[in-house]
Amino acid sequence: MTIRKTLLAAALAAFAFAALPGMAGAEVTGAHVEFWETPERHFTIDQDEGVKPVLSTAELEVSCTSYSGTGSFENSTTGTLQITFHGCKSFSIFNCTTPGQTTGTIVTTELPFHVEPVEGEPGLLISPNEGHLATFACFGIKTVVEGNGVIGTITEPGWTERTEEATLLFSQTGGAQNHPTTDTSEESFDLVANRGGIKETAALSGASTLTFSEEVELIDTGEATGAHVKFWETPERHFTIDQDEGVKPVLSTAELEVSCTSYSGTGSFENSTTGTLQITFHGCKSFSIFNCTTPGQTTGTIVTTELPFHVEPVEGEPGLLISPNEGHLATFACFGIKTVVEGNGVIGTITEPGWTERTEEATLLFSQTGGAQNHPTTDTSEESFDLVANRGGIKETAALSGASTLTFSEEVELIDTGEVTP
Repeated sequence: MTIRKTLLAAALAAFAFAALPGMAGAEVTGAHVEFWETPERHFTIDQDEGVKPVLSTAELEVSCTSYSGTGSFENSTTGTLQITFHGCKSFSIFNCTTPGQTTGTIVTTELPFHVEPVEGEPGLLISPNEGHLATFACFGIKTVVEGNGVIGTITEPGWTERTEEATLLFSQTGGAQNHPTTDTSEESFDLVANRGGIKETAALSGASTLTFSEEVELIDTGEATGAHVKFWETPERHFTIDQDEGVKPVLSTAELEVSCTSYSGTGSFENSTTGTLQITFHGCKSFSIFNCTTPGQTTGTIVTTELPFHVEPVEGEPGLLISPNEGHLATFACFGIKTVVEGNGVIGTITEPGWTERTEEATLLFSQTGGAQNHPTTDTSEESFDLVANRGGIKETAALSGASTLTFSEEVELIDTGEVTP
């Protein structure tokens, strides 16, 4: 489940076209959680003085006197925008007009955009909407602008600079875009002008100022995922973890059983699918006799590290994958024997609510049989997840059982995307 937590993104979008990033290899996107109090994040697009927009091919040039537009963010990397160009003429003579608009006005479709690194600097990939960027006619000849995308560079600010404005520049040479690729993909992007059935490669030039609804910061992840924009007014989204009555937590291996009388914890969301949580277990004993305690805690108290989590579909239903922090989930000692719980993850199922049910609470269940987790895999990966208890150098597979109520800071809805990202 992904938590559609932040519509951050792409804090850069200006002109008119943005494509979702082409990722190598197919990957199931899984699930997410939609937050119903997500703030609207948007921006305005205004032409920079002295740099008029021009659309060119080898045989055609359309220039406009001014333009403006608006955009909004869907998440931390993507969104949509739309631009209106005014005073547009071909060869400075013939008015160019989108059907239904006033003379000389060209309006784009609603265009997807994606924030990307371009030659090591911030950039924006804008994609025609289902291959269609804009339609207009000059001197009665219809032109449809198509293609797979156009790339602009963010000339200011640079990475990690907080700002409410950004400058987006599109540049071309002889009807060919100067930046045909991003740093995250080998795919080449360009536009095509279809004039009365004659198709030519087209390119856009122009500069604009994007003014955001709040302060943003451009972040280069340094990974294949590219870049994103951090919004500084992102609301904190968190939850509490409370033990369900009658279901006490138990950590088991083939040779060890640690049960606790109660537990509680807190968690927070980093984005629409991930976050961190930490749990404190109370009244913990091995074999109901020996107190089990994390160093520095009161007797019988076990505290986990800060654990990353990821919302996932599990056997078609909502679930949660919790990962040890750099392989470490918790450390404690029972009767003087140190135990370190390690591994690559443990999977719990959300027994209620189901998909697409708005709620402020969810029930998370971990179940096991004989020290083995009942749900070792998610629906989005073939990797098997389990825990390992290292007791005095002796390692055994371990598993967790218990049920808890997660209480969110606002209404959420679990969404199963059922999609594959190419």
